[in-house]
Amino acid sequence: MTAPTFHFRAQHPRFLVGVDGDCMEPLIRHGDRIEVDTTLIPAYGDTVVAEVSGHGLLVKRYEPAPAGGWIVAINADIRFPLDAHCRIIGVVRAVLRPLDTPASRRYFGAHERQVS
Repeated sequence: MTAPTFHFRAQHPRFLVGVDGDCMEPLIRHGDRIEVDTTLIPAYGDTVVAEVSGHGLLVKRYEPAPAGGWIVAINADIRFPLDAHCRIIGVVRAVLRPLDTPASRRYFGAHERQVS
């Protein structure tokens, strides 16, 4: 068995990353950008970015356990144990959703507000 290789190195304590996929919907959607803070220690239920050997960076919910814990998708049966092959990079502090796109129009629909 070979040791996992982690490739991600944050250049700054806080950074933005784009989201590709829908396993965290409706909280985080495909195409959103998220602000990640590498200085925060995750607590139960926090949304985190983790690097999983063989899968790259993933956005999941943190569930601590006595033997390390898990990162878990909120709308799919996807979970990874926090072990030598999975490390948390940081905690998601904000979700940035694009404005005036088909996705945002579908989201706001009839509840669209006019701003002057």
